[in-house]
Amino acid sequence: MVMAALAPDDTALIASQYRVLELWQQSYEGALLVMLPDTFGTTQFLKGAPDWVTDWTGQRVDSKDPFIAGDEYIAWLEKRGRNPQDKLLIASDMLDIDAILSLHAYFAGRIAQNAKPKDFRNATDFYDRGKWTPDRRIRFSAGWGTLLTNDFRGCNPNDGAGFDPISLICKVSEVEGRPAIKLSDNYAKALGPASEIERYRKVFGSEGMSNVGLVT
Repeated sequence: MVMAALAPDDTALIASQYRVLELWQQSYEGALLVMLPDTFGTTQFLKGAPDWVTDWTGQRVDSKDPFIAGDEYIAWLEKRGRNPQDKLLIASDMLDIDAILSLHAYFAGRIAQNAKPKDFRNATDFYDRGKWTPDRRIRFSAGWGTLLTNDFRGCNPNDGAGFDPISLICKVSEVEGRPAIKLSDNYAKALGPASEIERYRKVFGSEGMSNVGLVT
């Protein structure tokens, strides 16, 4: 977001999302080479990514349906001639036990021919060998946050949502007087002045984005 805010034109704006990875890998390597490509939309990021990005350890999924994002990442790796089994997928948005176990089943195994992502939405799916068998498609891990530390949904004795978890984030809002923007893969998570969000959408497009509710 910072490098994008400092970009002097649209060409530099698009390039900024890859430039920050270049700078990161000058300092870090191995397990720390996990990209988070959703700042301006994962689909456009992958389409325009330089080939060296495929050599990174993996991808973190934050604002996109992790089933869709994981399949997209696997297909992208295969198209670029990389073996997804060597890579790491980390889901991290609004996870609970059901989501974590069903995602593990979906990505850490071979999926039955008639099974779809919608069939993996409950912890019991992890034990259903009619849907999957162990033989990973990609290494999978989960970043369990809000719903691990503050999940009191349904615990309010007076009913209502007073005990529900609160989604808290910290983002840069301005860089040298210029607004900092995040589009996200989820329209509801876009941050920044409306006029600048609209300009960024014209530059990056909105392919692969959706409108998903937030934990509030």
